[in-house]
Amino acid sequence: MMVQDAHIGSKRRYSVAAAIVCNAINAVGLSIGLPLLSVTLEQRGASGLMIGLIAAMSGIATLIVSPFAGLLVHRFGVVVSLIGSITLSAVSFFAFYFAEPLWLWFVLRFINGSALALTLVASEFWINALVHAQRRGLVTGLYTAVQSIGFVIGPVLLALMGSRGLLPFGVGAGLMLLAVFPALLGANAAPITHTSPRRSTVIAFLLATPIATLAAFAFGAIEGGMNLLPVYGMHLGEDETIAILLAAIVALGNLFLQIPIGLLSDKVDRRKVLMACAAIAVMGALLMPISAHDAWRFFAVLFVWGGVVAALYSVGLALLEGSCSGSKLASANAAFVMHYSAGRLAGPPLVGVSIDVWNPHGFAVMMALFPAIYLAVAALNWILTGPTHRSS
Repeated sequence: MMVQDAHIGSKRRYSVAAAIVCNAINAVGLSIGLPLLSVTLEQRGASGLMIGLIAAMSGIATLIVSPFAGLLVHRFGVVVSLIGSITLSAVSFFAFYFAEPLWLWFVLRFINGSALALTLVASEFWINALVHAQRRGLVTGLYTAVQSIGFVIGPVLLALMGSRGLLPFGVGAGLMLLAVFPALLGANAAPITHTSPRRSTVIAFLLATPIATLAAFAFGAIEGGMNLLPVYGMHLGEDETIAILLAAIVALGNLFLQIPIGLLSDKVDRRKVLMACAAIAVMGALLMPISAHDAWRFFAVLFVWGGVVAALYSVGLALLEGSCSGSKLASANAAFVMHYSAGRLAGPPLVGVSIDVWNPHGFAVMMALFPAIYLAVAALNWILTGPTHRSS
């Protein structure tokens, strides 16, 4: 029996590892796409507002699709859902190269965002369903850190390839499709939902755990706004290559800080960790204009800022799902992604308008405002619920 239990444990770990690797490979393709689309629109003469509005279509799509994502995972299974969403993401991304009218970019962004929503719900349900609650902070941190490797590699590849022509679109789409293989390798031990999740539970998670779900909203707004980070870099006077690589600096901070923050969140009240990360994120964003004249200081600020901002997602997810299992876990994932999606909807146009109003440092102002609002709400909730309340 002990040998059999060890074998089951080994299969679960292998399956979790496969899901994490799948996301890391997919992240390489995505991280080529995010700056590439913004830079391409900038080259075509689009305004900051227009770039932000097109980026926001991804948030609209994921906001609409995510409440149904848990049902889709239950209906088709986590493996089929994940492979289907990755394939749709790759095809829609490749189609951007051939899209000339801007209205078509809105359509493709919607399709691409819908695929992203299902990818997030399916992959995070896969991972969290197989992980013990006591180690969820560590594993979600590891998941985010490994994914960050992809987000480091992507901008570097894009900088080497350049943003013009078919090549970067083809490489990005191809890498997304490559992520299907580890998903297939880990399919044998993938989790199954035996009961269908209810869509009505999505809003209930916001009311029950506002610090966790609003962390997803804050991160979504910041991440959505980061679509314009290359634009901010170019407006600071950097050349296109350096501007694109700024996203890699942010991802490096994510990579190196997620595991220590995740370990800390397994030992300390996760609400405290989230509020500390939000406070540091505010300070980091406010330091951007001050440090922008010195490349190494600017890179250091982006490094730390990227790590603590990403922790809003990973620690928030661990906080939300600490007491969830089965179909409730799938609903929790859907709720988290829904609020993340709402943030992605709000972030890009607000950042785009800010850059148009105060060129270029409106970007930094909005990047500070998002975590500042979250910190204020989280602190109020902390006061109302009491510091002795401990969420798993």
